Amino acid sequence: GRIAERASGNPFFAEEIVRDIADRGVLRGERGRYVYDGEGTDVEVPATLQAAIASRIDRLPADAKAALNTAAVVGLRFDEGLLAALADRVAVEPLLKAELIDQVTFTRRAEYAFRHPLIRSVAYRSQLTTARAGLHRRLASALEERDPELADEHSALIAEHLEAAGDLVEAFRWHMRAGDWHTFRDINAGRLSWERASRVADRMPASQPGREAMRVEPRAVLCASAFRAGTSFDEAAYEETCRLAEAAGDQVSLAMTMSGRVTSFTFGGRFVESSLLATELVDSVQAIGKPELELLLLPCAIISKLAVGDLGECLRLTQHVIDLADGDARTGGLLTESPLSLALMFRATARMCQGTPGWRDDLAEASKMVREHMAIGSAILMYWKYAFAISAGAVLPDSAAVQETTELLELAQQRGDDLSLECARFLYGFVLAQQTNQDRSRGLDLLAGVREAVTAQRSLMVYLPLIDRKSTRLNSSHITI
Repeated sequence: GRIAERASGNPFFAEEIVRDIADRGVLRGERGRYVYDGEGTDVEVPATLQAAIASRIDRLPADAKAALNTAAVVGLRFDEGLLAALADRVAVEPLLKAELIDQVTFTRRAEYAFRHPLIRSVAYRSQLTTARAGLHRRLASALEERDPELADEHSALIAEHLEAAGDLVEAFRWHMRAGDWHTFRDINAGRLSWERASRVADRMPASQPGREAMRVEPRAVLCASAFRAGTSFDEAAYEETCRLAEAAGDQVSLAMTMSGRVTSFTFGGRFVESSLLATELVDSVQAIGKPELELLLLPCAIISKLAVGDLGECLRLTQHVIDLADGDARTGGLLTESPLSLALMFRATARMCQGTPGWRDDLAEASKMVREHMAIGSAILMYWKYAFAISAGAVLPDSAAVQETTELLELAQQRGDDLSLECARFLYGFVLAQQTNQDRSRGLDLLAGVREAVTAQRSLMVYLPLIDRKSTRLNSSHITI
């Protein structure tokens, strides 16, 4: 009755109270069959769940307590090998017997987990700050050294442990590394790592060498990659980053920040504004005089010039990017997977608009390179072939178009981010809506869903006019723009 009253309906608390008083020898018997025969004896019942857990941990042997504290630093799940790298003796059996942890995998590298997150929390918080920081530091080194080939994959975790250890400069470096690794795997995870890097830099003392540059760098990348997040452009973050970059004299970060605004304006349908800013971006990038920066950022200006119809400038810039890439489809990929693939697609589109002989061959070559080298961004870039070109009457929405947009959608579902997936749905729906059979209705339904995504700022605003025109002209074979 006293246990039930103290537990207040919390079954885990009730279990921990029973375990605590059983450990103290107040109960006899075994788990599930405990008996209390000490009538009249005053038995202290823990006042809180945390107190019950702390009491049980305190009674552990020294080596078992050390293993539990080390495991608490590792996380809710941990393996014996990692404990061995941090502790002199790995006493796991007493922790299993005490039901503080459970074994969750029984492979060669056995894994364990805390029975309840609160057990880990109590064990973690009971340690001295300096001792805990030392464990975090050693754990970061162990993660890096145990699987060097997986260091990039573990970079976000390594950064977290270094940050907990107070090694802010190293934590910043690993957060940035994690962001770069996630760029074309999970852009939201990448942006989260850059945000953490920004917060770490802000925490550094003013006397820290290079602090201002570290404050600017992740903010600039966040602005530059904003278009991939599927949200509206953060003007306040843009202004802050520009201010910090100018104060630090960091022209590279300033240009990267500006590139994000150019692309966001273009994708948001603000073509004139983006074109004016793109001209400023080109001047800034070329004044810096770094070919690798031109390869990285000029594609942002190219798409803006193409969208506004400045074909001469579009072709001039695309040829410059093609020359810089020198046939390497992978070089310069940070904001986009393949600047060369992107430049070839834009050159093909511009030549199509001009009616330049051979533009069909250019478009076929560009499409092939995009499919091969832009697994994430292919759906976005193929807009020019399967939305722009079809709506202009230059490409037919034939069975080949249906097949390729089907494949683009399948690829986006497997590997793409949210923005790529919405773009692939748009292309597939747009091509289906051009058909004369029952696929037309299905295509229009898909376009209606994409329209909702656009208005919710999860997709590109440039799709909206095509969707609306198609929805109101059901009897047209093509859309004229």
